[in-house]
Amino acid sequence: MPDLSQQKQPPARQASTGSASPYTINNLDAAIAHLEQVIRFDCTMPVFGQGYWRARVHQACLTPGITPAQLRRLQQLLAMLTAS
Repeated sequence: MPDLSQQKQPPARQASTGSASPYTINNLDAAIAHLEQVIRFDCTMPVFGQGYWRARVHQACLTPGITPAQLRRLQQLLAMLTAS
C-alpha cells in the first residue's frame, strides 16, 4: 500500500486528472464517510469499478489541511480497493 503521507502533493491539484480537489477541511469527513459506504457496496456489487473509486480517494487525499486521521481512513480505503 502506498504511503500517501510521504508523497508530495501539489496544492489542490491531481496530477492524473488535473482536477482540483472538490473537498475542503470542513466537508472532508463527510466525503470520507460517503466513500467508505459506497466503496464497501461497490466491492460487493461493482457499479463504477476500482479505478473510479481509487481516483476519488486520491482526489480526497489532495485536500488542503488534511489531518493524519483523515489520511489513515483514506489509506484504509485504498487497501480495501487493492484487496478486492
